[in-house]
Amino acid sequence: GEGGGIRCKIVSYNVLAETHEEKTTHGLDPSIASFSSRCMKIADELASWDADIICLQEVDHFDDFYRPLLEQRGYSGVFQKRPNEKIDGCATFWRDSLFTLHSVRKLDLHLSPLFDRDNVALLVKLAPKDQATPPATPEHTP
Repeated sequence: GEGGGIRCKIVSYNVLAETHEEKTTHGLDPSIASFSSRCMKIADELASWDADIICLQEVDHFDDFYRPLLEQRGYSGVFQKRPNEKIDGCATFWRDSLFTLHSVRKLDLHLSPLFDRDNVALLVKLAPKDQATPPATPEHTP
């Protein structure tokens, strides 16, 4: 475009961590709401969007589901777990063919009483492949 930017599709999706299922099933059969019954539906949903950048909330199966699934589909990603005993967090994935990771900033938002629970955020700076600076790794970013 005129501003030198690129066009890309970004999707943000709350995948409902298993720890939150009991609070949000609204009378559904627990077997329908369980992660094991939802995981392939989530995989299909993410594939249907064909996004270049995927932002997920309430992620609790990053290493054993989301990362392997999306790496197989050509994405890289980072995860930030909520503090304390919480097992969920947020994750951001990007299409490897389009972007290089420039930096990641992981934030714990301990802002009570503004928030009613411990929240986290990921600030992910990506560079288009054709304009990429030397790549960073998710564990070692400026």
